[in-house]
Amino acid sequence: MQKSHITRCIQLAIISNLIGFSSAGLAEEGVEKKTERITVTGSNIRSSNIDIESASPVQVMGIEAIEMAGAGQVQDLFKNLSVNSGSEMSTSQNSRQGLSQFSLRGLGVSGTLTLVNGRRAGLSPVASDDGFFFTDINQYPVNMIERVEVLTDGASATYGSEAVGGVVNIITRSNFEGFEIGAEARDSSNSAYQLNAAIGSAFEEGKFSTFINYYQQDGNFRGDFDFIQQRSNNGGNGLSTDSQFDSGTGAGRYQLAELGADGNYSRSGATVPDPHCADSGPVNFVAGSNCRYNFINQRRLIAEESRLQVFTQFDYALSDDVELYSELSYSSNEIRDAIGGAVLRTTTHDGGFLVPEAHPFNYFVSDGSGGIAWDEAAVAADPSQAVDVIVRQRPLTSAFDGDNAADIVRQFDNTRTLVGLDIALTDDLYLDMSYMYARSKMTDRQPRSYNADAYAGAIASGQWNPFGFANANPSAVSVKDGVSVSGNSDAALASFSSNRTFVTESVQKVAEATVSGDVFELSNGNFVSMAFGAQWREFTYSDIADSLSEFRLDGRADPVFSIIDAKQDVYAVYTEALIPASDDLEIQLALRYEDYGKDEGGDTTDPKVGVKYQATDNVLLRGSWGTSFQAPSIRNTSGAVGSGALDDLANGIKAGDPCKADADALNAAQITLGRDLKPQSSTNYNLGLVYEGDNGFTTSLDYFVYQYEDLIQTGDDFQTIVDGECLSGTFKPDSRVVRDAAGQLNSVTSSFVNVGEVKATGLDWTGQYRIDDVFDGELRLNGNATYITKFDIALDNSGTAFDGAGNRNRFIGFGAIPELRANVGMSWISENHMAGLSLRYISDYRDDTPDELGEDIDSQTLVDAQYTIVLDDVMNTTTSFTLGVNNLFDKEPPAVDTRIAYDGQTHDPRGRIAYLRAKVTF
Repeated sequence: MQKSHITRCIQLAIISNLIGFSSAGLAEEGVEKKTERITVTGSNIRSSNIDIESASPVQVMGIEAIEMAGAGQVQDLFKNLSVNSGSEMSTSQNSRQGLSQFSLRGLGVSGTLTLVNGRRAGLSPVASDDGFFFTDINQYPVNMIERVEVLTDGASATYGSEAVGGVVNIITRSNFEGFEIGAEARDSSNSAYQLNAAIGSAFEEGKFSTFINYYQQDGNFRGDFDFIQQRSNNGGNGLSTDSQFDSGTGAGRYQLAELGADGNYSRSGATVPDPHCADSGPVNFVAGSNCRYNFINQRRLIAEESRLQVFTQFDYALSDDVELYSELSYSSNEIRDAIGGAVLRTTTHDGGFLVPEAHPFNYFVSDGSGGIAWDEAAVAADPSQAVDVIVRQRPLTSAFDGDNAADIVRQFDNTRTLVGLDIALTDDLYLDMSYMYARSKMTDRQPRSYNADAYAGAIASGQWNPFGFANANPSAVSVKDGVSVSGNSDAALASFSSNRTFVTESVQKVAEATVSGDVFELSNGNFVSMAFGAQWREFTYSDIADSLSEFRLDGRADPVFSIIDAKQDVYAVYTEALIPASDDLEIQLALRYEDYGKDEGGDTTDPKVGVKYQATDNVLLRGSWGTSFQAPSIRNTSGAVGSGALDDLANGIKAGDPCKADADALNAAQITLGRDLKPQSSTNYNLGLVYEGDNGFTTSLDYFVYQYEDLIQTGDDFQTIVDGECLSGTFKPDSRVVRDAAGQLNSVTSSFVNVGEVKATGLDWTGQYRIDDVFDGELRLNGNATYITKFDIALDNSGTAFDGAGNRNRFIGFGAIPELRANVGMSWISENHMAGLSLRYISDYRDDTPDELGEDIDSQTLVDAQYTIVLDDVMNTTTSFTLGVNNLFDKEPPAVDTRIAYDGQTHDPRGRIAYLRAKVTF
C-alpha cells in the first residue's frame, strides 16, 4: 500500500514548513499528495481538504527542535512551550514525585489531554491536588518522538473530557527504518545518563519499529543547593537557630514524670535538653531547653530515578483496503526519595514517652528543686537515685539524615496496548476502529513508619536507648548493669519501625469507531468532508491502603480512605464537518455528546465552530468558538489523603495564648473530603492571524479567551486553614485542624468544592525565519511567546475576582501564572555541523506567601547552547556527537519565601546542565 508512504511525505512537508526543514525532494510526490487522505491534530476527519494551518492554532515541536532542547525526558520539553504553565515536575515531594504532565494555560494538568498518535495515552495511578487524574508523560522514551503537536484551543467537541485546556499529541517515528543506538551523559547538581536504541523495518505488507530507552539519575538532598542553604538562613552549616529547617521536635527534651491518680504520667518541672545533644548528630544543637536539629537533609529535593521504557508499533496490510495497526508500550519507573529522622506523635503521658528510672541509660536524678539533672556519677554510685522522666523527640536524630536516610521507593509500572483496523470503505470513505487498554500501577513503600505503642514498650523494656549518647558513644556500657550497650541495634529499631506499603492502580479502556472522508461535492468543485463516530471509555481505580494505616495501629490519628474498584463509564457520539465554502473560506463544525451517568456527572453536548479565511496570498485569518466539559473524578467524589509540611504559628500553645512570632515547620496529614459536585465546564474563543511570507518567514498571532465555571478545587488551602488560627495574633482553634496532646499538628481537613469561575485571556505568538547562504550554511530563527492579559479567579459566586495573572496563586488552588513567557532561538546548519543558541524568559510575578504578600519573584532569562557534528560513512554508519549546555550561565532560580526557597512548578533548581550525546545509525 502506498498510503502510509505518501502520508509520511505530507507529514514531513508540514514539519519542514513549521520548523524550517527544506522540502526539496518531495516535489515528485505532489500529484499524489493532493488526493491522499490525512488526519491532523484537532480533527477526526481524514480528507484531502486538510491544510497545514487549521481554524484552531497548533504549535509543533519537530525532532530537530526536540534535540535542540536537549531533552533527556519528555518533561524537558516544557521549557520550550510558552503556552505551558504550572506543570507537575519531578521534584515534588509527594506521591506524584517522578511524574510530569503538560498544563496548558496554567489551567491544571487534568485540563490537558495527552494523545499518542491521536489516541488517548492512559491515566496515572495518582491524582493531582484538585483530585483529577492525568497522563504521566515520563513513561515514554524521547527517542520514539518524531514531533509534538500542541493544540492550544479547547477541543472537547472533538476529543471529549480532559481536552478543556488543549491537547498535546505525541507523534511517533512510525516510518523509522534501520538500526540506531545512542547514549547520553548529563552533569548538573546531580548526574544522569541514558542508553537508547531503535530498530525499524518496512516490508511489502507493512512496517514495524521499536524504541528502547534506559534512563538513570542521581538524587539531590535539599542541602546540596547553596541557594536553599542561604535563603533558609542555614548559613551553610545547618546550625542556625532560626532556619526554616530547624525541627520543632528534635533529638530530645526531658522533664520529670509525675504519676497521676488516673495511672498516667504527666510532665513536671523545667525542661532539660539532651545532655549529649551536640555529639549525637552532625547538625544537632541546643536551643533553650530543647535539643533541636536541622532536617534540611531529611528528604531529597530531586529523587533518584531509573526508568526502562519500551515503545513498539506495527502496521500490516491485510488486503488492499484493510490495514491492521498496533502499538505497545511498557515502562518501569523507580523513584527513590528519602526519609531521615521522622516525627513520632503520641497522645500518652502529656505528649511524650515515659523513660522509667530502671532504664539502663537513664542517668537523670532529682535536682532538689522539682526538676531533673543529668548525673552519671551519682547514678553509678547509687542506681536508685535515677528518676522517671518523659521525653519528647524524634527517635532518630540527624545522624540518620542524608546518606544514612532510608529510601522511600515508589515503583510505577505502566503498560498500554492499542490495536485497530483502518478500512477503506470506498475511494473517499474510511472506517477506523480501535481499542486501547492502559494500566498504571504504583507501589509505594514508606519506611520508618513508627508504632507509638511499640516505641513506648521498647523504651520501657530497655531495648531502645532514647538518649543522645546512643549515637555520641554507642559502645558505652551501662553504669547500672554493666552489660547493656548504649548503641541502638537494627533489631531494636525494627521493633517499632516498619515499612508501610500502599498500592494504587488505574485502568483505562477506550473503544472507538470513526467513519470519515469526503461525502459530497459542492457547486464550487470543493468537497465537504465529515466524520461520524462513537466512543466508550471505562476508567477503574483502586487504592489499597497499608493495613497499619487502615486500622491505625501506628499511633496516628489521620483517617484513611480506601477506594477499591471504583469505576467510571463514559459513552460518547460525535460528528464533524469540514466545509470549503469557497477557495478562500473554510468552516469547521464539531458536535459531541458524552454521558457519564446520572451519579457520575450527568451528560453534556459540546459544540465547536471554526472558520479559516485566506485573506491574501500571504495572510490567513482564523477563529473558533466552543464549549468543554469535565465531570468530577473518582477522587473528587470519594476523597483523598496526603501529607506535607505546614508552617504553624500555634505549635505547642493553648487556645487564647499569643501566637508565635516565627512559625515551626511540621509534617501533617492533609485530608480532602469528597462530596457531590457539579461538573466543571468552559467556553473558549480564539481569533488568530497567520502571515506566511517569502524566504521562509512565517509568523502567527492568536488571541484566546477561556471562561471556566464550577471549577473543582480544594476549598481552602491547608496552609491557609492553619494560618487562620492565628490571624488575630491569638490562637483560636479551627475544628478542621487536629492537634495532639502537646499541641502539635496532626491533620488538617479541607474538601473538594466547586469554586466559582476563572476567565483567562491572552496572546500567543510564534515565528520562524530561514536565511540561506550564511557562512556556507542555513540560519534558522524561531520563537514563541505567551502573554497572559487576564486570569481572573472568582472563588465563589459573589462576583469578586482575584487577578491571578502575574501571581504565584499558591493558596488558591492554581499554579503560578507569569504574565509573559518567551522562547527565542537561532540555529545554523551546514553539511555536517549544527550549532544553536536559545533564550528562555519568564517574567516576574507576585508572591502570595503571607509574610511576603505582594513581593516580586524575579524574572529569569536563561541561555542554552548546543553544537552537533555528523560524521558520514564511518564504518558504513552515520555518527553524530552533540555537546550542549542548558542554563549556560548557571543561574539560580528566583527566590521564594518558602522552605525550599523557589517555585518548583516554574523554575528548575539544578543550575547549569551540561550534556554529551552520541548517536550511531546503521
